[in-house]
Amino acid sequence: MRMFIIPCCLALLVALATAEGNAASEQQAVAEKRSVEAEPKDSQRLEKRGASLDEWSHLSHGYADQHSYQPQYQPQLQYHHQQQHHHHPHHHVKYEEPIKTITIEKKIPVPYTVHKHFPYTVEKKVPYEVKVAIPKPYLVEKKVPVHIKEYVKYAVHVPEPYTVYKKIPYEVKVPVDKPYEVKVHVPKPYIVEKKVPYEVKVPVPVPVTVEKKVPYEVKYEVAVPKPYTVYKKVPFEVKVPVDKPYKVDVLKPVKVEVLKPYPVVVEKKVPYEVKVPVDKPYEVEVPRAVKVAVKVPVPVPYTVEKKFPYTVEKPVPYEVKVPVDRPVPVYKEVKFAVHKEVPVPVKEKLLVPVPVSDKKAEPEYHQEQLQQQHQEHHHEQYEQLQQEHFYHEQQPQALAYHQEPQAYHQEAAQAVYHQEAQHQQHQLQQQQLQQQHQQQQHQQHQQQQQQQQQLHHQQEQQYHQYQQHQQQIYNAHQQQQFQQQEQNHHQQHYESH
Repeated sequence: MRMFIIPCCLALLVALATAEGNAASEQQAVAEKRSVEAEPKDSQRLEKRGASLDEWSHLSHGYADQHSYQPQYQPQLQYHHQQQHHHHPHHHVKYEEPIKTITIEKKIPVPYTVHKHFPYTVEKKVPYEVKVAIPKPYLVEKKVPVHIKEYVKYAVHVPEPYTVYKKIPYEVKVPVDKPYEVKVHVPKPYIVEKKVPYEVKVPVPVPVTVEKKVPYEVKYEVAVPKPYTVYKKVPFEVKVPVDKPYKVDVLKPVKVEVLKPYPVVVEKKVPYEVKVPVDKPYEVEVPRAVKVAVKVPVPVPYTVEKKFPYTVEKPVPYEVKVPVDRPVPVYKEVKFAVHKEVPVPVKEKLLVPVPVSDKKAEPEYHQEQLQQQHQEHHHEQYEQLQQEHFYHEQQPQALAYHQEPQAYHQEAAQAVYHQEAQHQQHQLQQQQLQQQHQQQQHQQHQQQQQQQQQLHHQQEQQYHQYQQHQQQIYNAHQQQQFQQQEQNHHQQHYESH
């Protein structure tokens, strides 16, 4: 910081020193100029006692030119010079001593501006390094635009089908009674006018004069500035010698006779009353104002029907392409094989009794044998249950060969009851599904009707607003016309009166 401040201070001191030196030098130069002007000039120091007449005139002319004034003796000298030039050169004139005048010029001090330099502080911006701590490594966040698709649900107007009437031209046969003859007059022979070009001879004088423009050099004078004599008119006094005074005829006043006033008779008219004899008073009809009812037309508003163009919305069907981003799943019925279980008769296993010895077996052998017996018993019970289920549900008549007739009838009745119960349960399920489906359809139908009603209500509101707007425009127009008619009527009434 000090390295920057010290040079700045030095530069300011140098600038102030130079400014003061310049001011001092300017003041010294002004003082010298004044002293030089105050000193007497060489032309004023000349002694004029021993100068001749011509030299004296030259000196006086030079002094007068320098001091911008003319001396008092100049006209007399010019007169003598003129007399000398006009008379013979050998004729001498008596010398008259000129009147000497001394002019003293006093200089008046005039105020002038003195520019003085004052030191002032100049603020200068000095850049310096500022160290900012930056974390390393530092994060650089970059904004990357990402397209996000938002699905907005809105009502799409689906155009309804409408009838399009197409005009197809077809031939209409009009019955005509019979053809009739039309006679057209054609002159014989037929005149055909044909334009035939022919040569027209124009008389041309021989020989033919041909005017040809030939360029040639034209010399003209160019004005060049040259020195020329300038005649300057110098006024001087010319004295004309007069011998003696001469007589001048002066007009004297002439006597004019003035007639004296005499008496004049002036007739003056004086008004007086003259009585005229009247026989008797007579009636004089005096016009009097009579009130007459005048019907004044009162402006009554009337309806003016004016056609205003308005837009008529006409439904035109057009194809609406809806962009689909991803493929739409299309459900299609695909036939596939269904495996049906077919009952197969299975032979029953016959239980064979095994003789048990009285001897006590070893504990391990006994345990294995017990496990095997237990497993076989479970397996037989499972097979028996499956066989009974097969015969009871799907083939109840297959038990006729293995059971007694009463048991067979009881089981058959049970199987029929079981089948009827299953059938009723299946019918109930189907009815419930149908009811659910009908309810869903009814809800969808109601939603569609509500949407249609809302759309219809919105359209009616828009149409009502449009009608109101048109009515407002029409009313404003009517009011403006009515005001204009009133103004015109008042203006006509005013002009007529």
